[in-house]
Order: sequence, then structure tokens, then C-alpha cells
Amino acid sequence: MLVSRRPYLILAVMAGLLATMVLLWEYGSSFGFALRKSSQGGSVDVTLYVEQFAFSPSRISVRRGDRVNLRIISKDVTHGIFIDGYGIKKEIVPGYPTFVSFIADKPGKIQIRCAVICGPLHPFMLGEIVVRPNSFYWGSAVFLALLTATILGFTETGYKRSANNPHPKIQATGADLLGFTWIKRIFDWRGFQFSLMIPGLAVLALALLSGFFGTPIGAKNFSMIFVWVVWWGLLVLLVLPFAARAWCAACPLPAAGEWLSRRAFVEKANRFFGIGLRWPSRLRNLWLVNLGLVLVLLLGLVVTTRPWVTALLILSLMLTAFVVHLFFERRAFCRYLCPIGGFLGLYAMLSPVELRSKDEAVCRKCRYKACYRGSSTASENGGGRAAYPCPVFEFAAVMDRNANCILCSECIKACPYDNIALRTRPFFTDLLNTKRWRTDEAWLSLILLATAVANLATKLGHWGWLKHWASLAELRGFISYTLLFLLWTLVGVPTMHWLVSWLSRQASGRRDVSTKTIFLGYAYALVPLSLMIWIAFTLSFILPNLSYVVSVLSDPFGWGMNLFGAREYDWIPYLTGWLPYIQVASLAVGLGLTLKVGKEISVKLFGEGKQALRASWPFGLSSAAMSILFLALFRG
Repeated sequence: MLVSRRPYLILAVMAGLLATMVLLWEYGSSFGFALRKSSQGGSVDVTLYVEQFAFSPSRISVRRGDRVNLRIISKDVTHGIFIDGYGIKKEIVPGYPTFVSFIADKPGKIQIRCAVICGPLHPFMLGEIVVRPNSFYWGSAVFLALLTATILGFTETGYKRSANNPHPKIQATGADLLGFTWIKRIFDWRGFQFSLMIPGLAVLALALLSGFFGTPIGAKNFSMIFVWVVWWGLLVLLVLPFAARAWCAACPLPAAGEWLSRRAFVEKANRFFGIGLRWPSRLRNLWLVNLGLVLVLLLGLVVTTRPWVTALLILSLMLTAFVVHLFFERRAFCRYLCPIGGFLGLYAMLSPVELRSKDEAVCRKCRYKACYRGSSTASENGGGRAAYPCPVFEFAAVMDRNANCILCSECIKACPYDNIALRTRPFFTDLLNTKRWRTDEAWLSLILLATAVANLATKLGHWGWLKHWASLAELRGFISYTLLFLLWTLVGVPTMHWLVSWLSRQASGRRDVSTKTIFLGYAYALVPLSLMIWIAFTLSFILPNLSYVVSVLSDPFGWGMNLFGAREYDWIPYLTGWLPYIQVASLAVGLGLTLKVGKEISVKLFGEGKQALRASWPFGLSSAAMSILFLALFRG
């Protein structure tokens, strides 16, 4: 065990004390006592202008206890205003000022939302009221700093204990889920993957039709709500943390090409259609995936606010997958081109489930290799079932990571020795596999961390000019945004990470470990932090917009239909009062896991206790700084 329980006990006590102090400080008066006197504020009068798609001023600062009097004027179309935590919701009609008054008794950042659908960027039309002192933000920042100091400062004993074994073999000891008969029967069923794809194809078809032919207003269009609220929410909140690349087994994007190349929907065919070329060896990496992700995330605000762009993106991915299937063998698209697959593959290494061979010795003696080549008459006679070759070119005997496995179950069916297990395991196990660290994956980790900043700033920030630039409203602004985005994503964050790696090498005093190796290892250590940031971002977007699902089901095209009688269902932002706590908790979990992985990677790289401890500090401090940057975007 790398770290003793003592630091975690100390951490738990510190967290409990801090949380208690914050609650008493902020809310003690509600229970008849308080650690400070309530402020008797003055009156703050603000004229607030609203227009597509910004509030002006976009950020209002008041003192706790002030009475805030808002005179709200629309400069173009009908808008609305909703103030998180106060339940204030009013319509704003052009030519008629709307008046809102409330006492700012809740310190921290309060978001103002447009409450009436006003155009494509409506879901991202946000403003802010900062009630000072913003003690929630500062208290959370102090907590993240204490978390960093606690995890880094109480690890010397653990490092010494691991020094004699700097590269321990990682062994999975979890339960085999295929040991449950009903789960094994599902995975053995030839129609398993087909049954997963069919519902997705139906939703995909409706998303394409509504995207191309439905209303251009995203909040009223099925393609926008079901792709970017329902599908994205399920993907990030459930699949990424817990189910590895399970979505890839159900993904309908490659379905048409795969069925055509196999000449079958369900049963195994022995003749294939297509040229069947091997994917070029120079492109057997993630660089094209990285390029695709950068492009999609650069256009993030365009894609998520214009239904026809979402439909065009889906159609482009489907056509690309189809063409690749015709020319190349197996699912080369999923392995080497799909940006969604790359996104899933990186975070699959955190997953608490893995598909592996049970006994490597059995695999070495196997003469069929059906898990990789597909079943043959001999393997089927030997006990295996009819199965296709692994679609993503994985060989179960040597597969030791989740990054590429799409859980399609072909290897489970093919193996004549029942030597495949679907096991539970500790989180983030794959990140510590030093033999499989790769430069392209390290850059993918940094790209996803860096682009999370752009997503937060453009979609959840209060800067209307930035949304204007990022939404491609005018070319000059979009060019400026593109330059900033690429400079930050491809130069700024990687350069800072390289500097941190160099400082860690200098602090360790070791010259036999290269800066590049440290760069790679610590990039993998950042994966938990970036995942939790994406989770916090997703919840911050999903919860305020989830109620649109009801009305869109009744009128998926925005044509005025009322299929289920719920077209006029009122917009209700869910649990927005809990978002500050969700965001801080997500950052704390992500930072804590990143520091833990970073410590263990330091041990693997440097071995000796003090050297590993010294090397951890630059990485730990930079991770804390990045977390506090995201905290500032969320709550600052």
C-alpha cells in the first residue's frame, strides 16, 4: 500500500471542520445563531439590458444584505430572467421595462438565466450577480489548497515503503461479472450488439431529420436536446466513469458500413464485402483522433446551438465510417479516426471494469486465436461460438488496458476455453501501466483538460462577446477565437505541463529520468481531474436544461405538433441551488485522484522516497492551480 490511512483520516477531519465552519458562517443565522453579524446593506439600483445573447452589464457586484433593484430592458426580442437560488422568474417584453427587487442574502456567485427561448444560443445566455464577500469561492479555494498539501505532505512513509518495488505488477482481483449466468447468456447471444444498435439508430434517424428539417431554435429541436442533453449527459455521467467504452458497443455510427461489409445483421457470415486493406502503419495512433477532437471542440458552441450543424456532424461521422469500412478491414474508423472513441478511450482507463483473459497460459497454448482472428469451424467444434474477429484489432491474451476495447463481446463468444473475464477492479488502474504510456494519448489528455476551459468560458461564462466570437456570428471574431483557442490548447497548456515536468525532474535530483518520460506520466495523472471537470460542466449544463426534454418529445421538429400534450411544458431549471456544491465536490474528487495517481507515478519513475516526494510537489501545485482556475470559472 502506497499511502497509510493517517493522511486520509487527517484529510477527513480537516474537510469536516472546514465544511462545518462554512455552514455556520453562512447559514448559522437560520438556526438562531451566527458567527458574524448579518450585514444591513444599502440599496443597489441597476439598469440591466438584455439582447441576443447577453446581459449588460453581464456581471453585477453587490454586498451581502444589499437590496438589489433591477430595471430590465430588452433591446430586441422577448426574453426572460431567472435568478438561481431566489426563484425569481419574469418575462421581459421589448418596450416595457421589467422590475425585479430582492435582498442579496446569499453570498457567492448567482447566475442569471434567460427564461424565455430567444434564439439558438438561448441555453447559454447567462449573467452573474456576485454577492460579496464571495466566501464560498475563497473557502473552496482554501479547501483545495489544504487537500493538496495534505495528500502531498503526508506521504513520505508510503514512498519509502514502495521504494524497493518501483514497478509493481498490477493484478486485478475483482469479481468476474460473467460468472453471473444471466450476464454470460446476454454476452453469448449473437444478437447482443445488434439489439443495442437498433434503438440508437432510431434516435439517430430522428435526430438527423429534425436537425435538417426542424426548427433552427435548439431548445425546441429534438436533435439538440436528445444529443447534447440526454445522450451527452448519459455518456459523461454514467458511461465514462463506470462502463469503459460500453457506448461503442451500442454506437449506431458504424452500423451501416459494418453490416454491409459483413453481409449480415446478426449471424456470422463467412464472406466479406469490401477491399479489406490494412490501415496504414504510420496512422496507427491517435493523432487523427486528436485533430478531430480539437476541431469539434473548437466548433463546440456552433455544434451545440445549431441543429443542422449537429445533424451534419452526425452524418459526416456516419459517412466516414461507411467509406472506411468499404476500403479497410474491421472497425479502423473506431480505432483510429472517431473523436468520440478517442474521448471514451482515454477515460475508459479509469473505469472499474475490464475485459481480460483469465489465464495467459491458456491463451499461449490456444491454436485458434479466435478472439483475434474470429471463429473457425475448428474453434466452434472445440467449444467456441460463431464470432467475428475483434473489430478493433485487440488480442485478449496481451490486452492490458481498456483504451481500445469496445466491449462488443465477440471475443467472449469466440473463445473455446471460456477464458475471457469481465472483471471489476480499482479505479484508474490503467493509468499506472508505464509500459503503455504513449505521446499521442498524453497529448489527448492535455487537449481534453485545456478545451474544458474553453467550454466553461464560452458556454457557462458571462462574456457575451466571447459567445459572439465562438458562435461564428461574424468571421473576424471567430478567427480571433480560433487563434486564442489553439494557442491555449496546443501551446499554452502543453508548455506549462512541460515546465512542470522539468521542475519535477530538477526537484528530484535525478538525471536518468527524462523530462519527456515525466511529461507522459503526469499527463496520464491529469486524466481524473479532467474527467471530473467534464462531469461538473455537464451537470451545470444538463440540470438547467433537462426540462426541455418533455416539450421536445411532444414537438420534436418544432412545427407546432403536440403528440403527448406536453408541448407547452414550462421550463424548470432543476437543482441549480446545488450546483455550487456539485462543482466543488467534483473538483475536489478530481484533484484528489489526480494527486494520488501523480504520487504513484512519481514512485514508479523515481523509486526512492525523498526523490519521489520532491518530484511530486511541482505537479501537485500545478494541479491545484488548475483546479482553482476552474473553480474561478465556476464560482469566482
